[in-house]
Amino acid sequence: MIEDHVSSRKAMFEHLLANTAKYEDPDLRAGQEKRLRQNIEILDRMQQKANTIRKDVNLSEAGMATQQRHLMKASLGEFAPLFEAADNLDQAYIREYAELSKVPDAPAGRSELATLLREQEIRAWAHSLTMPGLMLHYYTAVQNGDAEFVRAVRTAPGPALLPIEYVERVERERLQMIQKDKLARLESLDTLRKELRGLSVMIQNWLNGYEEVKSLADVVKEKQLEMASR
Repeated sequence: MIEDHVSSRKAMFEHLLANTAKYEDPDLRAGQEKRLRQNIEILDRMQQKANTIRKDVNLSEAGMATQQRHLMKASLGEFAPLFEAADNLDQAYIREYAELSKVPDAPAGRSELATLLREQEIRAWAHSLTMPGLMLHYYTAVQNGDAEFVRAVRTAPGPALLPIEYVERVERERLQMIQKDKLARLESLDTLRKELRGLSVMIQNWLNGYEEVKSLADVVKEKQLEMASR
């Protein structure tokens, strides 16, 4: 029954609502709690309407199936803010991650040509190092704020001078030291966007699935026509 499906979805939202403490950023946590409550209310209304449809003695089986499909279609629109929030949080994560992990600017007051020549010089020296030696020097440069060296390595043309996983790990360590609050928000945002994306996909698949729901009478009729045509 639809009511059982609604109950199981509602339980998912209630579980997430009971575990919002994992979002370290208070603004994101408050927004998610409000969003989850709003969607629980939508599910409550769906359950009430589904009960009304099921108990309507004036509806045939086919009529009941039709009303259920209408309910699901209307509910899909009610969940539109959830779908939009999932898209918006994906974009917010991309923007904030890019801002925190962006390549340092070139030194101020230096011409573009001078910057290019200096970066080529740094890269030539970097190529002369062993990989462990370059990794150590890069780590030290990040920790000491040597933007010139970091920029030269990260903007090197062709194959990357260092594994991207290593660069990201070193960058995360830097953020943990000097921008702990922003990193905590980014991690909360990452967790939140993944949860919302999962909820969004689950709700859309569930509700869109009812577009193909057929009554038992419709199925029997189709089988009869199929047998008659043989």
